[in-house]
Amino acid sequence: MEAKSVIHVVGTECPPGVEEKFDTWYSERQVPHLLEFKKLKRVTRYRNLHPNRQYPKFLTIYEFDNRQDFEEYHDSPERTSSRDSWLKIQEETGASDKWEVQYEVIKSWQR
Repeated sequence: MEAKSVIHVVGTECPPGVEEKFDTWYSERQVPHLLEFKKLKRVTRYRNLHPNRQYPKFLTIYEFDNRQDFEEYHDSPERTSSRDSWLKIQEETGASDKWEVQYEVIKSWQR
């Protein structure tokens, strides 16, 4: 059976006025720390162009080669140790995860 890539998608909200602090923490501390887990292939962050209550302001996509790599990441020391930092920045900024979900690729097209 062919291995199928997996994405872990997280929707995050952050109150106005503290976004710069949150972005700095995410970009300079959180992502580099999580990338120490070698099977995490890529992390991409997005900002909602039209923020509203239905969709979170930020979206982060974590990419893995397959489901097994994601499962290992989910229980990894890197992810576990990042929780303390996440709890601290939540307390300092009021940021929160609204939801998270995983998807396995069905098919990909490319030009």
